[in-house]
Amino acid sequence: MSLSGSIMLYSISRGQLRALGSGLVRDPKIHGNYVVWLQGGTSATEVILSDITTNVSQSLAGPVPPTFQVQIGSRFAVWTSLEGDYDIEVFDFELDARYAITATARTDERYPSTAGDWIAWQARDTDSPNGRIEAYNGRTGEMRIIVDDGAQNRLPSVDGNLIAFEGNKNGNFDVFVHR
Repeated sequence: MSLSGSIMLYSISRGQLRALGSGLVRDPKIHGNYVVWLQGGTSATEVILSDITTNVSQSLAGPVPPTFQVQIGSRFAVWTSLEGDYDIEVFDFELDARYAITATARTDERYPSTAGDWIAWQARDTDSPNGRIEAYNGRTGEMRIIVDDGAQNRLPSVDGNLIAFEGNKNGNFDVFVHR
């Protein structure tokens, strides 16, 4: 849902508040000197990146069909886009480039998380209720299936070399950590 408003930044040490962007904005995430958010309505969305040290904002993607679930880490800004299937797209700060890391037909890839060189996401074939957790290493180009055990696996979160996610292998959703 898009709400008309502003993306605000508050400096705790300085006690200062400032607006970074306004309009139909949502889902701000911050990492270091960067803030990323989604801007736009239900038919077209942009992924906006603001460098808070230079006060410069830029569009990383868009306007594109609905965009969801933006995240940011030290190397990547990642988001889910919808163009037929859900796919994971990234902006790589080291390469100063935007690219898709998934484009699998009849597979929805969503809920990306990123830390360091790793990006993880939830993948589900459109004809299956079950999901798997997949990951990509931006440094090596390695794609990895973390878990594909016939259960619903969802909502990964990456920190360093650890990926935590929910899984219901035992009939209930439990939290698992992959090292």
